[in-house]
Amino acid sequence: QFMCDYVTRLIPELETLGSTPEEREAAWRQGGYQIYTTLDLSLQRVAQDAVWNTVAPDIYEINAEDQLVNNIGAATTSVQAGTGRILTMAQNKRYNNSNQNNDLAFTAVNYNTDRDYGGSIGFRVGSTYKIFGLIEWLQEGRGLQEFVDGTPRVFQQGDFVDSCNGPWSGPYNPKNFADGRGGVMNVLNATVNSVNTTYVAIAQQLDQCGIRDAAESLGVHRADGGPLQTNPAAILGTNEIAPVTMAAAFAAIQS
Repeated sequence: QFMCDYVTRLIPELETLGSTPEEREAAWRQGGYQIYTTLDLSLQRVAQDAVWNTVAPDIYEINAEDQLVNNIGAATTSVQAGTGRILTMAQNKRYNNSNQNNDLAFTAVNYNTDRDYGGSIGFRVGSTYKIFGLIEWLQEGRGLQEFVDGTPRVFQQGDFVDSCNGPWSGPYNPKNFADGRGGVMNVLNATVNSVNTTYVAIAQQLDQCGIRDAAESLGVHRADGGPLQTNPAAILGTNEIAPVTMAAAFAAIQS
């Protein structure tokens, strides 16, 4: 149902239905069309079961004042490399666009898509964003075997170049997932082990605007429609992006 909801929100952009968004919506309301999506139903069942087995639809927490304090959602999208076709689109909540009983196991919000297509404002993508820093590093003629000092430390944001939105100021103290990570290592090992402090040190040697441009060249954008942030922490995935956008970007890299 979430995929169907997504498709109907794309109607204003389907050029085969008319020359303007108004003509396309009018043609859609008139009916008589058969719409074929790229969803692979056999893969969709696997994806949906995997989501439900990991995060049930009714995981939430209500405090003593009967207020909702936690409501866990999960989403996953698969995009085919080389074609950009969406093969799966699943989430833990069940679809209901008239949820009058406010059942927290149901929602009409498609967590996989942008806000303009029935989705949310997106999610911080974390270390998956590092790939765009790596792409910019390589585009600048740097190598995977170059060594970078990723020793855990306090970085000064004023030392980061940002030709888009800089300069920045103040201290920045990134942490690694596990104690003991960091130190001097080559970029390849920093990528394999996803070392935060090393990637911040990589970003320190690049233009933050260039990292943003690398992401945008693969179609990456914020789910809320705003511009991608370029502050020094952005290399660690502070931008809120829809899952379908990140899936499409990685499919493009693979192809």
